[in-house]
Amino acid sequence: MKKALYLSFLAAIVLTGCVEGDYGIKPADPQKWEQEDPITIPGLTATAVAPIDLGTLETESVAVATATIPALAEGTPKFSVVLDETTRIELDENLKALKSDLQDAVVAAYGKRPAAREFSAVLNMDILVDGQATLVTSEPFTLTVTPEAPFIASAYYLVGNMTGWSENPETLIKFKHSDEDVYEDPVFTVTFECDGGCYWKIIPQTNVDKGNVWFDEDYTGTVGVAVDGDEALEGQLIAGKCNAAKIAKGGKWQLTIDMMEYTYSLKFIVDNYYLVGTLQGQVSSAPNDNGWYESTDYRNCLLYPTSDENTYTYTSVFGNGGYAGYKIWNESDYGNWSLCYGTAVNNDNSPSGTLVNTDAGSICLPTNSKEDVYTINIDLKNMTYSQEAYTGDVTRYEAVGLIGVGGDWGTDIDMTEVSVHNWCVQGVEIAAETEFKFRANHDWPVNWGGQTGGLDLSVDTYGVGKPGGDNFFVPAGTYDFYINSLTGRYAVIAR
Repeated sequence: MKKALYLSFLAAIVLTGCVEGDYGIKPADPQKWEQEDPITIPGLTATAVAPIDLGTLETESVAVATATIPALAEGTPKFSVVLDETTRIELDENLKALKSDLQDAVVAAYGKRPAAREFSAVLNMDILVDGQATLVTSEPFTLTVTPEAPFIASAYYLVGNMTGWSENPETLIKFKHSDEDVYEDPVFTVTFECDGGCYWKIIPQTNVDKGNVWFDEDYTGTVGVAVDGDEALEGQLIAGKCNAAKIAKGGKWQLTIDMMEYTYSLKFIVDNYYLVGTLQGQVSSAPNDNGWYESTDYRNCLLYPTSDENTYTYTSVFGNGGYAGYKIWNESDYGNWSLCYGTAVNNDNSPSGTLVNTDAGSICLPTNSKEDVYTINIDLKNMTYSQEAYTGDVTRYEAVGLIGVGGDWGTDIDMTEVSVHNWCVQGVEIAAETEFKFRANHDWPVNWGGQTGGLDLSVDTYGVGKPGGDNFFVPAGTYDFYINSLTGRYAVIAR
């Protein structure tokens, strides 16, 4: 390659020795002019610099080669380097590349893992000879580059009040991960319970492997925050000499960490609660619609969380023309009658009242009509409930389902009407991230989407669907889907 270009370059020089003639140009007559001294340009040679580690580089650019530069007939040369015959990076006159350009090139070729990567490189020089552009290329050389990336352990563990600050690795709570390369997927998640005033830190796998849970002498050690007792729900992590963050509110939480950015976010997880009782048509496969079943096979009337802390709502037809009552179970206590929520006085049909959850009695609707739609509101923070007649449109659909799952926008996944106006389908397996919407009667006039599209399904997700809204999208996994076809309230619960 170099020899061919060099010969072409010399030929270009020879062909410039011309004068005007009958046809504009003819060869010069050596007998009339003294012969010009020949222009000699040595070949371009390049040698790689020492391996480049972008993680330790403190400047914005770095030399990629040293070179012997040919003497030029005119102009200023322009330099570039081509890596593996595919990626061209512009260089300055000192043969320096921008750090960002090298970072992009190595990540595109090999990913983000900070390992030394070798490229077959050639140095290009663009020059002008008598106004004509000429490219001179060096012989290949090997350029070694390590991309910039923080240390990421193969696994992480949560430690703190929730583990008793034990140094025993078996008591640590392990974060979940996709098992992909941690530099391609640096996000880890963990769900845990804690009391109010709960402190936490993060232990990398390297500490466990060293047999020193509290190792924090360098950037590979214990991970925490800069300010002790920081109660922020999101922020920056530091490794090594760090402090413990604090969760002020007790309950169930999910902690997500992005170890490429060294950031964290905390999300309070709402517990799932279910109704049991005389919800009309609650269990179509059961012998009657009484619905007082303690088996989790019939755990499908999910209360919908609202935007207020620890409050839930449900809209349906509860009356059956006679006795109409219900109780509430937390998911973890389902089937245990001693722990369900209800009233102190059995069959209390007051419009509102106080909740108890020790040997509770049934809450009854103010009326027992088979047509009246009621909304019940449950406040588990203040242990109260209220019941009010629903005054909106009460259209009842023949079918409600999911559409778009797996890219199939022609076939619905039908849901079951587990109580009037409330629909459910459980255990839907989704092989890969997909878009979807809810719709009624296998058609588009009535459909529900997101306010802005998308769902955060790293934890259970709730909301109010927007008629004709944006497509939801959901990552791979197995999910239970719920929607109320009057209010548009939905829930998507990851199994």
